[in-house]
Amino acid sequence: LVGIAFTRGLLSTQKFLQTSRRRLFAAVALAAAAIVVAGSLAPNSVGSGLHLIDDLLRGRLSFALLLVLFAFRFAFTVGCYGLGTAGGIFTPMLLIGGLMGTALGESAALVGIGGCPAAVWATAGMAAIFGSVVRCPLTGIVLLIEMTGQYTLVMPLMVAAFVGAGVADFGRVVPVYDALAAEPKA
Repeated sequence: LVGIAFTRGLLSTQKFLQTSRRRLFAAVALAAAAIVVAGSLAPNSVGSGLHLIDDLLRGRLSFALLLVLFAFRFAFTVGCYGLGTAGGIFTPMLLIGGLMGTALGESAALVGIGGCPAAVWATAGMAAIFGSVVRCPLTGIVLLIEMTGQYTLVMPLMVAAFVGAGVADFGRVVPVYDALAAEPKA
């Protein structure tokens, strides 16, 4: 479901902001202010997110911080992509998936379910969102195994990636790269 919201958010924000210069200018000002404030308060919250992915895989983030970072990075990625700024969606998408997976794992632990390390939850979240947004679950599984070196995670990654792809298919959401390639260029 997060993958569906991410894909729809990217596409609709881009259309919304590119149709009006006023909206675009207001969004640029808001994004710049958010970067300055977030960068001042928590320098690691802005940028590519690779350092945050490392922290996720090592289980270094608190539950409250996971939720705040998830909301911030989701809104920030969708908004900035809609502005047409550099940064792409691949690494931010994996970070959002990792934050989502780790928060889900922490939630399961709070109610007495689970017991898996944070890296398993984070990686499964990355696979689920990759499967949902890109709709290439096997590619996502191979990429994540190469990134983590954890060949023992093949089965959890398969379940997460194929469930993510299945939910997005059921929701009739076009894979993000297909949708972006189909959009007319200005």
